[in-house]
Amino acid sequence: MRASKCESMRENWNSSAATSPGLILLAGGNSSRMGVPKGLLPWQGGTLLEAHCQQFCAVGGSFVVVVLGFHSSRYLKELRWLKGGDDPALQRVIYSLNPTPENGQFSSLLEGLKCALSFRNQRRTSVFVQPVDMPPPDKEVYFQLYHSMERGQQVAIPTFGAQSGHPVLLSYLFQRELLALQPGSEKRLDHLIHNLPEASIGHFPVEDRKVILNFNSPSDLSFQETQGS
Repeated sequence: MRASKCESMRENWNSSAATSPGLILLAGGNSSRMGVPKGLLPWQGGTLLEAHCQQFCAVGGSFVVVVLGFHSSRYLKELRWLKGGDDPALQRVIYSLNPTPENGQFSSLLEGLKCALSFRNQRRTSVFVQPVDMPPPDKEVYFQLYHSMERGQQVAIPTFGAQSGHPVLLSYLFQRELLALQPGSEKRLDHLIHNLPEASIGHFPVEDRKVILNFNSPSDLSFQETQGS
């Protein structure tokens, strides 16, 4: 994937690399039912984690923060490029370690938001939040959510049929509100979003079924080769 292609795709955001949205990829779970870290699952010649990063960099996103927790040493051993590499498609990917992954996914989100805040040097950019245990969405999903979020809305959520899915787009203001909270195993992003005023939340239908799919057990993997592209 060439850097020039990444540059040209930024036109879809109507912004530069400095102000286009970022992605927080949550990969800190224990994957107890799957039996292997979900980000290392095979996906179209690589791994699921790589596919998410490459997809988002390809559409001109400003950065990707991969949040590791359980199995962090295995991720860093098998995906050495996370520590830095020469691939221009992955140069905007950094990783962060959640020291307390047992506190749940929300604690990983807070680690990712803190890392993103430092990485973007105070730029007021929105971020997508994506669990790694889902197929990468179609590129159009990112653009649709970004351009559909109305002024004053805090969150944009893709829907397929009657179900809400991921990635979820968070405004800069809502990110700051989340960072003011204390981490705890009882906190969940979906519950915090539900508590927002209705006018602050945008639900946007998309044509990509992958936004509502996830991989919880080996039996779920049969989907990947037939529907993953």
